[in-house]
Order: sequence, then C-alpha cells, then structure tokens
Amino acid sequence: MNIDERIARRRQIETRPRLVLEYDQLSPVYHLTDPTGRGSLLEQLLDVYEPAFTGEQPENLYLWGPKGSGKSAVVTALFSGFRRLRRQQTAPIYTTTRVDSINPIDFVYVDSREATTQFSLYHTILDQLVENEVPKHGIGTDTIYDQLASWLQPTTAGAVIAIDHVDESKRRSVATLQSQLSDFEESISYTLIGRRAPEMIDCEMEQLLTKQLDRYQTHALIEILTTRLSNGLVRNALSHEQLRTVATWATGDAHDALAAVFSAAVVAETEGSERILDEHLQTGMDSVPQPCVALGQVLSVSESRRAVLRELIALREDDRSSVGTATGAISKRSIDLSPTTVERFLYELAEVGIIKRIQAERESDIGRPPSKIEFQFPTIVFNKLTEYSNTDVKK
Repeated sequence: MNIDERIARRRQIETRPRLVLEYDQLSPVYHLTDPTGRGSLLEQLLDVYEPAFTGEQPENLYLWGPKGSGKSAVVTALFSGFRRLRRQQTAPIYTTTRVDSINPIDFVYVDSREATTQFSLYHTILDQLVENEVPKHGIGTDTIYDQLASWLQPTTAGAVIAIDHVDESKRRSVATLQSQLSDFEESISYTLIGRRAPEMIDCEMEQLLTKQLDRYQTHALIEILTTRLSNGLVRNALSHEQLRTVATWATGDAHDALAAVFSAAVVAETEGSERILDEHLQTGMDSVPQPCVALGQVLSVSESRRAVLRELIALREDDRSSVGTATGAISKRSIDLSPTTVERFLYELAEVGIIKRIQAERESDIGRPPSKIEFQFPTIVFNKLTEYSNTDVKK
C-alpha cells in the first residue's frame, strides 16, 4: 500500500469516533507479504533454494517448529515472492552469496489441510503450474496424475513444492506424501513443513535437510503485533505495556497472541470503545484456550461442520453439558442437518481435537458419566471469520 492510500484512509478514519479495525490484519490465518521477525530464516531459506535460480533442483527440506512460530508465514511469503519474480523472468534475486537471474523453475505451495487426498494433492500442484484452471470434477486421479507427469517431464525446469502442515492428519503419513511425489523426483524438490521433531516423523528423514524454528522472543512478538495494528490503521488501540502483557502471556506463539488481540478488538468495538481496554484484553486472552488448536485447522473443516460449531458456540453452557444434549439443542435451531449428522460431526470434531469432551460430575454412579463440551480454539475469532460463510446450510 502506498503512502497516498495510507494518508487517505487515515483521513477517513478520523471522521469516526469509535475504534476502527481491519480484522484481517489481526487474523491468525492471514499472512503478511513481508513477515516480521524472521529475517534470518528468510536468508537461510534463500540459500537452500539458490540452486533453483540457475535451473537446478535444491535439496529436499523439512522445516519444523511449534505452532505460531512463523513457518507458514515465512514460506508463503517467500514462495509468493518467487512466483512474482518468475513471471518477470529476468528479475535478479539477492541471496547471501550471489546475485542471479531467475530461470523458469516454478514454486508451488500446498496446504495439506486442504489437499487431503492424492487427487487433491496432484490437482493443487498442477493448478499452480498451468495457466488455465484445472477442472476438479469429471476427471479421476489417474488422469490428473498423467497431466501432472506430462507437465513435469525431466526435460522441463520443474518445480519446488512446499507442503505445509504435513503432520496434522492421522489419515495420511509423511511417508505416504513422499511416495506420492516419488514418481516426479527428477523434476521436483519439496519442502515439508510441520511441528514434530524429525525423529518423530515416519519418513525417510535422512534424505531431507532439516531446519528448526523456535518460538518468537517477546520483543519479536511485540513487533509483530505492532506491525499488524499499524497495518490495520488502529492508532493507540493498545499501549506498549498491553502489548508486552499479551506477548508474555502467549509465550512466543504468534497465533495465540494475534487471536487474543483480535478477540479483544471485537469486544471493544461491540462495546463502542475508542480503544482496547485492559478488561477487553483480558477477555481476549481468556477466550484463547491453552493449549489452542490453530484456527487454520478449524477453518479447513467442511462448511457444514463449521455451521455446527457456530451453533454449538451459540448454545447456553447447560446445553453443552453432553454431546447428546448439544445435539438436541442444535437440531432445534435453524440448521438443515439431521440430529444423527450433527451428533456424528460433534464426535468427529472431538476426535481431531477441535472440541474436547470433558467428563462432567454426575449425581449417581449409575450409567455412563456425561461429558460436557469445551472449545479448543478461539471462538470469538472463529465467529468473526465465519459470520457470512454458513448461510448455505441454513434453512
């Protein structure tokens, strides 16, 4: 955004008495074009990918670290930059060792939360390599495989493929991902991104270069929050002391820090406040469970499951005293899903850790003890991000 646009927007905001916020800037699932606080990692990754600038495949890489440490933010920003420069063909890129012109090798980013099958993996890769949109329906896995194989012939420049969140799915192992890409190994290299240490991954790790990312330091997390608030043009919304409070509370997790400030901003605007007060910030932090499931994982579930979550959040606490009670209460609301489907969704969401079934106290020792439902994700942020997305499943 250029300086004239920023000045114009500030003048517009001056006419409004209340706190004005662009929520996407504080969203934990939104990544900046220029990520904050990870310059050293960016340089290290540029060194890894440097062979691609002369048409050679870089080493396969496993980048790992805890939730909220900036793995996705850095890789998505870097790959987006690579693709912009590739389109220019002759644009130079500076690494720590040299300057080169980019050869026509492509960079592809895949979120394994979305690409959950072999077909969707191949489709996502191919769709970013070709100019025309690749159809999702009317073709099978064999067809999409053949098209991808044709595009990634050994005589082509090939691609570097980043596959994010590789260790979240219990249904597809990292070793399976490697197997599905093995037929293209002459034309691609890949970067796997996950949270678990290399020794905990079920794959041929000796074939991978590994890089670890630690949690953010408190000062770096404060800088991230300051940048996001500035980009949203919310001046004086939080004091430096408040920023330090939330950064210290988040213990280096940018996801949780952003979710807390996002939630606090929603509460402040709802109350018509001109800034985020201490009580708003405390409410925001209290709304982020510890440990917390990443919102990207929650938002990756189907639209109908997101609708069930929204209805579950809207229930009174008593109506969440058990899965059965919640199913009945949700089914009475304006949602176009059968009670059986709602119940199945609740059990599935509990199985993947998005909600948690906690054994509740019971008045007698007879029968199976009830299990109340607790949320494992920031519900205020979730509601704000999905408030217009669930209309298709409503009556």
